[in-house]
Amino acid sequence: MLKISFVDILVKDLVSSNNEDGDHTTSNQAASNHESSNHSASNHKASNHSASNHAASNQEASNLSASNHAASSSCMVENSAIDENEHLDNSRLHESIAYLSEGWKEYINHEGQKFVGGVIEFRNKLRKYAVGMGFRFVYQSNDKSRVIADCFKKKSDGCKWRVYASLCQANGFFYIRTLNNVHTCMGVGREKKSKMITSKMISSIVVDKIREKPSIKPIDIVKDFKQNYGLEISYYNAWYAKELAKSEVHGDESLSYSQLVWYRDALVSTNPGSSCVVECDPKTSRFRRLFVCYGACIEGFQWCRPLLFIDETFLKSKYKGQLIGATGKNGNQGIVIRLVNTCILILYYDGS
Repeated sequence: MLKISFVDILVKDLVSSNNEDGDHTTSNQAASNHESSNHSASNHKASNHSASNHAASNQEASNLSASNHAASSSCMVENSAIDENEHLDNSRLHESIAYLSEGWKEYINHEGQKFVGGVIEFRNKLRKYAVGMGFRFVYQSNDKSRVIADCFKKKSDGCKWRVYASLCQANGFFYIRTLNNVHTCMGVGREKKSKMITSKMISSIVVDKIREKPSIKPIDIVKDFKQNYGLEISYYNAWYAKELAKSEVHGDESLSYSQLVWYRDALVSTNPGSSCVVECDPKTSRFRRLFVCYGACIEGFQWCRPLLFIDETFLKSKYKGQLIGATGKNGNQGIVIRLVNTCILILYYDGS
């Protein structure tokens, strides 16, 4: 009996322990299930949160891209507007430049217009007028008493532009008799490189500058015409125009040699005691040397020290040569008496 009761107790203890273990396992399994369900729920929430974050980030990226595209589009529009405004400003600035040649458009305007300078002034202003208006003309008649000019496109386009001017014998002025100042041809416009620009026309413009600055270079004349007149001229035209202007201001250098005999006679007659010698080639009568010594300078040398200072320089005009001068020094504490043109010797150089 004791054994049976002991066995029953053991069996009961084993069953109860098994029940406890089962309950513990069940509770653990329930807890694990609960944890897994919670973990799944948390994972689901996390995935939902991640998806929502990804969607939000995509939405923000799309919004940012749209805003950047809109900003870039606005910048492109703004830049294009700025470029257009700059182009308009540049064109307005170009149009606002007032060249000196703008006044040439008023040189020929009505019948009965008077030109005090005669045919030379009329031809000069007619050519400048054509350059300013942007057309070309041809002379039908061109002499000292009458000038008739037609548009260059008279034969091709039948242009009716025409001017006729003649000399008034009473006062020597030139007058426009008839003028048809309307062009019926096509393509009349101002050109930077006009074929109507000649060296004579350029010389009439730069003659005052040559008088003020004879050493001006032809390239400076080219730049001046481009900046102040809006016209492009060649270097040769500028050079030849300078030569013509120098001839007008200072006279023809070749003809000036023929006046040396007159200068010698005038100098000796007006300056007593002076010495002037003109030496020429006996065969060709070509000028070789000129010696000039004024009477006052000859008297001054008598009171100078027995020293004579001679210096020379080269002539850089069209006809080359040398200019030699002599200077003396007196005994008054070494004060130098500069006798300008005391002794002049010009050696002619013919280029050979």
